[in-house]
Amino acid sequence: MPDWLSTVLATVAGLLPIANPWSTAVVFLALTARQSELERRRQATLACLYALGVLIAVTIGMAAGAESSADLLAIAAGIALVVGISWGILRGARGVQRLLGEQGIDALTRIMGFLLVCIGVQFIGLALTDEAFLGAIQRTLEALEAGR
Repeated sequence: MPDWLSTVLATVAGLLPIANPWSTAVVFLALTARQSELERRRQATLACLYALGVLIAVTIGMAAGAESSADLLAIAAGIALVVGISWGILRGARGVQRLLGEQGIDALTRIMGFLLVCIGVQFIGLALTDEAFLGAIQRTLEALEAGR
């Protein structure tokens, strides 16, 4: 698999559980229940534009680790794909709700929650194996002991 494609897929896999458009669709329907279909579509578009800004801000750290402009483009493509998926699900929220039903949405929400926990555990694991992080902890502990 090309490097750019694995970067796109990693970006999507990392951000899609955070965005969680399936459970968001249910909330979106409740919040826009009294709006016309045109107003609901406008709200879906605005929500996804705001999400795009938030996801860009969240992934600045990912982009900082990019080794080339191709990596940056792959990360941007992954972000765009997540926002596109979210937009499609919000635009078709009624259909998604009918298709999946209450149990299907509940199952997807639980799966997304599990993936989010996995991402958190991975972050903790990476931090605990990072030499710079461990070195900083060791220096702090040594400084505390020296101050006694």
